[in-house]
Amino acid sequence: MTSADEQWVLRRPPFGSKVKSAHDMSGNMGILSALKDVYSYGPVPIHFWGDHSVIGCDFYLMNYIKGFNNSSGVSDQSEPKS
Repeated sequence: MTSADEQWVLRRPPFGSKVKSAHDMSGNMGILSALKDVYSYGPVPIHFWGDHSVIGCDFYLMNYIKGFNNSSGVSDQSEPKS
């Protein structure tokens, strides 16, 4: 999600997840909230929505941080510099 000068990430449980407790959006948001004051490299949570009428599940917004995305596998950036 973007505006003229900001970017955000909407986090929601994966589609088809059978283990609901493994994707506890409220718990994830709580962990990020606790870390933000002691770990400056993590995303800052913005707001949690537990109202399923919005997109059909719990979700939260957090700020976007440009960096390495491991979902596509290991990149050359992960190798030590020689």
